[in-house]
Amino acid sequence: MHLFHFELSQFFSLSRFLMFKLKPSACRSLIRLGCLGWSLFVLFGTAASTSFASGCEDLHYVPPKMGDWRDKSNQIVMEFVDRYAKRYPEWGSTQGLDEFDTAISLPDRRENGQRQRWLKTQRAWARKKRFEQNKAGNGGVAYDLKLLMKWIDLEIEQCEINANEKPVTIYGGAFSLFESLAPLANPSGPQHRKDALIVRLDRYIHGDSSQKNQRSWVDAAIQTIEWQLNRNYRVLAAKEQIQSILDAAAPSLEAIEAFLVSTGVEERLWRGNFQTLTQQVDRYSAFLTKTVLPKARSYQRVSERRYNFMLRQQGVDASAEELIRLSNEHFPIVFADFQALAKGIQEKYRLESANPRDVVAFLEK
Repeated sequence: MHLFHFELSQFFSLSRFLMFKLKPSACRSLIRLGCLGWSLFVLFGTAASTSFASGCEDLHYVPPKMGDWRDKSNQIVMEFVDRYAKRYPEWGSTQGLDEFDTAISLPDRRENGQRQRWLKTQRAWARKKRFEQNKAGNGGVAYDLKLLMKWIDLEIEQCEINANEKPVTIYGGAFSLFESLAPLANPSGPQHRKDALIVRLDRYIHGDSSQKNQRSWVDAAIQTIEWQLNRNYRVLAAKEQIQSILDAAAPSLEAIEAFLVSTGVEERLWRGNFQTLTQQVDRYSAFLTKTVLPKARSYQRVSERRYNFMLRQQGVDASAEELIRLSNEHFPIVFADFQALAKGIQEKYRLESANPRDVVAFLEK
């Protein structure tokens, strides 16, 4: 019932009221982000950009004088993009950097420690750049770099939490491979990117001959999880989360096969690899089902430290306790708004009930 789409959206938009009641800093910071010379949303996506916004209120941003500071900002951000893409080539492909299209990264038991060390070097690089820009009087560029450093700090903290809690890494299996191949399968994209899809898939299946320990993506994932389990890492993922990975395997394989067909490359050149991939995905699913799923929890719960971190990652400065207090304080106000809107919709469409739950059910039909 598309007729009711606007009213349903309006009804649910009231639930966002609580978020904006927390602290206005995240909202104001996002407005300030619109003045930056580089596009953080393009660089890291919405989630990372909102985590940049967290805590921006205390940065005392002053709009820079017009000039070439935006060009300088873009130049620095492209340098960081190149650094990031060299470590995570699949991410580089999502940014349209086709020089990374055939490269792959594999699951690795050392990834958390290596990422933490790498991030610290990037923070030192950003700090040095910021010092140079401040010295040169480029306040706008220096502010951009401070935002970048705040994001890096959050990423480092996540590594520290992982090192402390030792969660078993649950890889997405076929869905993860689907996500890494999708940027190369754009029907309107150039043929050389579609050809790169064939090469990347081959490396996921057979390993990268340029790497010291050549192995398939699935073998790397299973070996990493086994190593973690043998050292008393804990399966913190809920059964529901693992089951969703298992359920996504078949449709992900179907999508990958459609990608391969769309490349225009002769089927004989990729059909064998796809069959091998299907067998590998089945083996990974069987491993998750037999070894990991029984150890998973029946509930989704995270530690207080990780929960507070996740809030800050999304640009919410308040602690869990503050959220609870604000929710209790503002729920009567929000619910009253729900009731008033529900009453209006009931009268408009002559519904039997004005109960918000019944109205939502009606609008969702």
